[in-house]
Amino acid sequence: MEPTKVLSHERPSGQEIRPDRVEAAFWAGIARNVATTAETKDTGAVPVAGGYAVVVQGSGLAIALGIGTRRPLRADDLQTIAAFFAERGLEPRIELAADVYERDGAMLAEAGYRLEGRLGVYARDPVGTLPAPDLPPVAGLKRAAWIGAFGAPLEANAAHALTAIRGDDGELVAGAAVAVNGDTALILFLAGVPGPAASSALVTGLAAGQARGATRALLKLADEDPLIDTARANGFAVAEQRYRLAIPAAV
Repeated sequence: MEPTKVLSHERPSGQEIRPDRVEAAFWAGIARNVATTAETKDTGAVPVAGGYAVVVQGSGLAIALGIGTRRPLRADDLQTIAAFFAERGLEPRIELAADVYERDGAMLAEAGYRLEGRLGVYARDPVGTLPAPDLPPVAGLKRAAWIGAFGAPLEANAAHALTAIRGDDGELVAGAAVAVNGDTALILFLAGVPGPAASSALVTGLAAGQARGATRALLKLADEDPLIDTARANGFAVAEQRYRLAIPAAV
């Protein structure tokens, strides 16, 4: 995938809105509002140069997002990130938009960060008539059952809307989790084998976001994710590239 221009648009005030900042702010808000217990003591967020380093304990979410979007990254930013993750016994991991990676990648490499992989941010304008889902969503599915069925890598309680699709045999075969921040619906999680069920979950998730006031939708997928074709078939087009980096654990 070739690097693409960072997706953004202007609010009436002229303030630029970036998807990476939207995503970072959403997860930071979740992390900062989780009640502290023995199971959530490592959950937290710290601001870094326009974004946040975030950990949502028990969800697999432990990464710095949106960093370097307000200004170039500095050595003290990397120290803040390293300390935040070290306090939780984790190696530092970051996700950068293409423009930040191109500008600050050399400094990060000198600090020991290595490229883990690339992701594409896919965008769709959900305004207008959405096609009817191929399969009906499951009504009243408990969050715990949803997580258990799909092994969601993200905390389902953070989502504003959950969609789960059953196949002809009654088994859960696809799911999507959607959060709305302002005018943007973030598809936080999309699961299932590519095909009608995954398409149904995605479209139903889009409709849920639209009902909550979203005028666009964003879906982030790894470059080799088999659901890319499902996203494209449902009106998503690649709009931005992200880079995942980490400092490898000492051997």
